[in-house]
Amino acid sequence: MKKIFIGLIFLFFNFHIQTVNILPEFVGYILIFLGLDEGYECPSLNASRTIAVASAVIMAVVWGAAIFGYGMTFPIGSILQLLNTYRLVVWAREQAEEQGWGSALVQRFRVIWYALAGTVIAAYVLGLVNPMMALVWLIAAFVVIILYIVTYYQLWKSAAPDGGK
Repeated sequence: MKKIFIGLIFLFFNFHIQTVNILPEFVGYILIFLGLDEGYECPSLNASRTIAVASAVIMAVVWGAAIFGYGMTFPIGSILQLLNTYRLVVWAREQAEEQGWGSALVQRFRVIWYALAGTVIAAYVLGLVNPMMALVWLIAAFVVIILYIVTYYQLWKSAAPDGGK
């Protein structure tokens, strides 16, 4: 589960040198893919791993294009982030009983994901209309991202000893 935690950091925090992100998202997706094996077997595991691999491939291509100076205006990175983080919410719900997670913590993780989706979508849509309004929602999204990562950390640290590697 530590790999998923580190993967989330790669996913959400971007540090750019010119146009190249030095914390590439595709590394985060690979770490999430590897980290999903550290839990118990669950119904959504194969689908979540497939989505993580596909996201890694797509974002590796986008990252490679950025090295050569090509950018993308379509928010594929945000869409893949939301899809993968939602799959982590589903995975956590399925793991809850085996890991010994309380339903309140898993429910908070889910609610925070809804807040994450709302703030990211609002920031993108409002960025098309008024960049200053988007800035407010980007700040809100940053706060929600921190809450998402902290809640995942709490899940990880409260996991059953044999499942929370």
